[in-house]
Amino acid sequence: MHKVVIIGAGQVGQTLGYLLHRSKKYKVVGVWSRQLNNAKKAARFIGKNVRIFNDKTTAALSGDIIFITTSDNAIQQVAQDIFSGNSVFNNKIVLHCSGSLPSTILKSAKRHKNTFIASLHPLQTFANKLETARNFRGTYCVYEGEPKALSIVREIIRIIGGIPVGIKAKNKTLYHIGCVFASNYLVTLVRTAYEFLKHCGFRDKDIYKAIHPLINATFRNIRDIGFTAALTGPISRGDILTIKHHIRKIKKHLPDYLTLYRHLAKHTIKIAKEKGKTSSKQLSLMQREIDNEYCIDWF
Repeated sequence: MHKVVIIGAGQVGQTLGYLLHRSKKYKVVGVWSRQLNNAKKAARFIGKNVRIFNDKTTAALSGDIIFITTSDNAIQQVAQDIFSGNSVFNNKIVLHCSGSLPSTILKSAKRHKNTFIASLHPLQTFANKLETARNFRGTYCVYEGEPKALSIVREIIRIIGGIPVGIKAKNKTLYHIGCVFASNYLVTLVRTAYEFLKHCGFRDKDIYKAIHPLINATFRNIRDIGFTAALTGPISRGDILTIKHHIRKIKKHLPDYLTLYRHLAKHTIKIAKEKGKTSSKQLSLMQREIDNEYCIDWF
């Protein structure tokens, strides 16, 4: 049974530790965190007999597989702290879980014998670690790294219920941008919808209930009939007057969102063009209207 150590006691480290510890294929022997209280919380969450390490190098020496799950800006320094000292490591797999950074930031581990590096990033949100752990099965997990590490990485992903997808290290940032749009900016878009509905009189407690069916139906349509066919609304039907009216009202009531509206509209026009239900002339007029900073008020 492989022994796993978690360096960094955040949501990702705790969730992966929880899944690995319960798999019966891996044993999480311990965790380290800069904050002792965080390490204690992580150990309790991950499971029984998980040790709390006061020193990250001692922790790393205790495992066959070392997960560095600190914040992105700390990964390289933490690795250097562990592997650039006088301790001798042998036969280790060292992973980080950043979505945007390549495994090569762990290069300080390469000064040790039979120590191989990789990265593993679940395409998942970790806002609620227990909920994520319970629903992790079927999560796509992107990985890259040294060939001698990757068979172990693929096994880890499968054991915790994930679907492994290998990519090139040079594409990590592009991959992560896609994730940011799919998750982080989705939160921003839904929050934007919330602001407009609140401004027009919806009660806070009703807003999510009101838009939830719309959001769910849109996702089902994207899944079932594709992005292009799923597009509805004024741009899809070439309704220029509605777009004019939108711009006028945003300027008057919530001007901070005008730039966001215009940028999204431009990209939505591209999808409408693919759909082919709106004439090229209508789409060109709409594009001109969206680009026009001083939109003529027809209302």
